[in-house]
Amino acid sequence: MKKIKTATNIRIIFILIMVCTMLAFLTSCRHILDIEDTHNISGEELFNVSAEELLLYRERAERDDIEAQFMIAVIYLQNRNYEQAIYWYERAAELGDVASQLRLGYLHYRGYGIEQNHEQALYWFRQAAEQNDPAAQHNLGWMYYFGYGTAQSFEQAAYWYRKAAEQGDSYAQNNMGWLYHHGSGVEQSYAQAAYWYGQAIAQGNELARANLALLPAQYRVLSFINTLFFRRADE
Repeated sequence: MKKIKTATNIRIIFILIMVCTMLAFLTSCRHILDIEDTHNISGEELFNVSAEELLLYRERAERDDIEAQFMIAVIYLQNRNYEQAIYWYERAAELGDVASQLRLGYLHYRGYGIEQNHEQALYWFRQAAEQNDPAAQHNLGWMYYFGYGTAQSFEQAAYWYRKAAEQGDSYAQNNMGWLYHHGSGVEQSYAQAAYWYGQAIAQGNELARANLALLPAQYRVLSFINTLFFRRADE
């Protein structure tokens, strides 16, 4: 009987450990912000164009007119012609168009109209991030944070989140706060966590407000003062 009880207790402890681990993972996911669809692929204004207009766009696109390539890709995407949409996004992205690079990253990451491919998502986010696009920098940070398409690196996540945060990206500001809050990829600092949460809150980021509530009281006060100052300086 004692052996049975011991084995049962071990199983219970193992299950509790697994549950706690899963809860910790889910909590981490809930407190940092996901990939940004800054260019609103899913809810973009519809472009109603005639067959003649589409032909004109295509002629310009064939001559490597980046604006036309981007526009025709959007039109094809809205009509669920994913193959043509991705073809024209790639044409524009290879010519250095940041918006197309960011969209390709998003499509590969989500697997919209194409097989999900995190390595390709990482590649295109990096192309746009290196051109100083804050949404792409945030997304690249996200990829490193979770190890999507690359080896996990909190240090690289912090590097790219910071670049986006310093440009005013509230997603990245919240996530920088979370990294400082828990010392992931940076030296733990409640003061820095409060600062970055405050920057995001000043832009209406409600997740940052919820995260700030988890800090000790004195740091919540510090963040309130910083946020108040930030808002006044911006007026």
